[in-house]
Amino acid sequence: MKLSDYLAQFLAEQTDHVFGVTGGAAVNIVDSLARQDGIEYIPMNHEQGAAIAADAYSRMGGYGVCMGTSGPGATNLLTGTTCSYYDSIPTLAITGQVPSAHMTCKIGPRQVGFQETPIVDIFKHVTKSALMLHDPKLIRKYLEYLVWASKERRPGPVLLDIPDDYQRADINVEELVHANNPERKVKNLKWEAHEIADKIRKARFPVLVLGHGIRISGMVEEARKLVHTLDIPVLLTWGAMDILDHNHPLNFRDFGVTGSVVGNKIIQQSDCILALGTRLDTHEIGTKKEDFAPNAEKILIDIDSAERAKFDYQSYGYDLRDLMPHLISESERVPRHMWMEKCMELRRNYTRHQHGWNIDPYTFLDVLSTVANDDAIIVTDAGCTVTWTFQGWKVKKGQRLFTAFNQSPMGYAVPAAIGAHYATGKPVICLTGDGGLLMNVQELAVIGRKNLPIKIFVLNNSGYGMIKQTQETWLNGRFVGSDKGDVSIPEFYGFAEVFGISQVRSIADYPEQTNSICDEVLSHDGPYFVDVSIDPDARVVPRIRYGEKLEDIK
Repeated sequence: MKLSDYLAQFLAEQTDHVFGVTGGAAVNIVDSLARQDGIEYIPMNHEQGAAIAADAYSRMGGYGVCMGTSGPGATNLLTGTTCSYYDSIPTLAITGQVPSAHMTCKIGPRQVGFQETPIVDIFKHVTKSALMLHDPKLIRKYLEYLVWASKERRPGPVLLDIPDDYQRADINVEELVHANNPERKVKNLKWEAHEIADKIRKARFPVLVLGHGIRISGMVEEARKLVHTLDIPVLLTWGAMDILDHNHPLNFRDFGVTGSVVGNKIIQQSDCILALGTRLDTHEIGTKKEDFAPNAEKILIDIDSAERAKFDYQSYGYDLRDLMPHLISESERVPRHMWMEKCMELRRNYTRHQHGWNIDPYTFLDVLSTVANDDAIIVTDAGCTVTWTFQGWKVKKGQRLFTAFNQSPMGYAVPAAIGAHYATGKPVICLTGDGGLLMNVQELAVIGRKNLPIKIFVLNNSGYGMIKQTQETWLNGRFVGSDKGDVSIPEFYGFAEVFGISQVRSIADYPEQTNSICDEVLSHDGPYFVDVSIDPDARVVPRIRYGEKLEDIK
């Protein structure tokens, strides 16, 4: 059996789709995938888009696989792979490599084979494992190990680099050896859960923080049960914003550098924090960890020991799959009327200020989130776009809302929307910026060619809004490389139609029709492109400056 045919057969057992771009050192793999039953090869227009699509595919419940040819095809996968690495998303990247006889020795010349690049060396820092196949007979062992490694404990991406001549090699499937991967051992954490629950029981002002690890571990429903059982204020990291709906009485939204005013004040006044599945990064706790909830006992549950080592908090490396069932059974509701009333009063008294912007991004997102269906999938981009979205979107029960939370590259949303659609078969709302759109604009051709039901809303503020806000803070408003004057932002009228996508000229032309336009776009069967011309002076509000405490947010 041809090795590339075996590879396609193996992948068909892991996933229904592979995202990639062909090339000279990958034609055999693409050919095998095209002939393999039970799997569809999705040609993207840039390998970065392929890796991002695979990342989103995994976030939405599939197993994301991407591929590229040797050299630039492989290096183009790097940005999307780092998105998966920093957000703990299991994906598999397959890269073609020059024939084994053309590969450079460690002490040899820089390059021997055409488009030869040391992909394993480049990717080993942003994958859980990156391997080159050195013997065709080991293909099964490598593949089984890599898929297992991508999913075990803290998940993440993996990569397999396959020389071109090995792709064409004839192998005997019966002689292939298995990987000897250990099975996960379930731990009984009943006593540990009892101790944690007892600390919450004794606290006067406790807070439950839910992080992305809840989603990664598949403990979403268990987390909702725990929320109901404890009946204490819940704060969500951005990676967990879609775990509770906006109207849930215990949902006090997010906290952090660009979090909610209410959430920041609550967490700073708490006396006990139980943080599940979050590494509490600097976006959440601010620049000085000693200023974060100074009077609170902090209990951090994170499976990664390196993340826990950053703090002097009580931290435990429990697997949430082992802990959550016991934590639910050991917890109980304790009346805290004064604390709950104080939190609800904060929520009642906080109203977002009106800034007089011509087209206010928060007002637009409020309208769009109201119109969106209960089962909508929302993918957002970077910079102002992601911050406005997570500050302003009102999540409904059943919706999914995500981005590349930690790597946060401009250009994530469009290819991620493609991956999310293929993973679910559902329409996707894609929120991107004018700058972010241009980073991966070529993938609009995939959306148009395949008539994918992706609704693209471009929050167009004529430049790089988040950079301009930073330049106002630190550089007295010297807009270098960020404003429309020296950033090449095109006129978007007629733009999407080139790719075969229906388009609304601009919501700025019909602001009074925002609601009806959003409703029309979301009801449309195929793709739609909407230019939302945000006021160029619109900024992210609230936001704390570097060095300020969370409670200073305004």
